[in-house]
Amino acid sequence: MKKREKNIVYRRLIQSYLSSVISISMVLLLAGLTGMLGVNAKSVSDYFRENIKISLIFEDIA
Repeated sequence: MKKREKNIVYRRLIQSYLSSVISISMVLLLAGLTGMLGVNAKSVSDYFRENIKISLIFEDIA
């Protein structure tokens, strides 16, 4: 009985440890991506401003 209880506690500990590691990894990844976007925001916006093309078509309504 004690071995079974110990095994159940061990499984719960492993599951909680694994979920904590995955959660923290995902948060750090998202924080890093957000930080990189924030650092490079000016250069990205300048790139799009310089390379955007607009096409205008005028129709004669007479």
